[in-house]
Amino acid sequence: QREAAEFLSNLSGCIADICANRDPEMAIRYSKKALELKGDNLTAADIATVTILGISLRKQGRWREAIAEYLRVLAVLPGNAILFYNMAMAYSEGGEANKALNAVQKALKFDPELPASGKNVAFNIGTIFQKAGQNGTQYLKKAYEQDPNDKVLWATFKRSQALHESNPSDAARPA
Repeated sequence: QREAAEFLSNLSGCIADICANRDPEMAIRYSKKALELKGDNLTAADIATVTILGISLRKQGRWREAIAEYLRVLAVLPGNAILFYNMAMAYSEGGEANKALNAVQKALKFDPELPASGKNVAFNIGTIFQKAGQNGTQYLKKAYEQDPNDKVLWATFKRSQALHESNPSDAARPA
C-alpha cells in the first residue's frame, strides 16, 4: 500500500509540474494530492512539489495559503533554504516586507550560496532586502554578475549602489 501511495504521489507530482504554467488551479490540486499521499513521509525530493504548489497559489494571489504550505512542510523538513526563499517571496508579494526579510535571511543562513543559484534568485533576494529598508546591493550585484548583458539588472544594481553610497549610515546597518 505504501508503494502504491508513493507511485500515485509521484504521478500526481509529475502532473502538477506539467500543469504549473498552463493551469495553476490544476497544479494546486495535483500538488496537494501528491503531498497528501506522502503524509508525514516527506523527503527532500518532495521540495519540488511544494514549490510548484506554492508558486501556483502565489500566481492566484493566495500567498497566505502558500506560506501555510511552506510552514507545514518546514515542520517535517526543517532548515530547507528553498522553502524559506519561497516563503520570503510569498511574504514579499503580500506586502509583508519584514517577514519576507526574516524568511530570506533564514534561507541565506541555511544556504549562503543561494544567490549564486540564478540571477532571478539573487535579484529577488536583493529586492526583498531593499523593500525592508536594508541594503540589498550585494545581491543585486550578484544578479548582474550572472548576466552582465541584462540592462535592467545593471540599472537596478547601480541605483541601489548610489542610494547606499550616498547614505553611509544605511550601509552600516546590519541586515
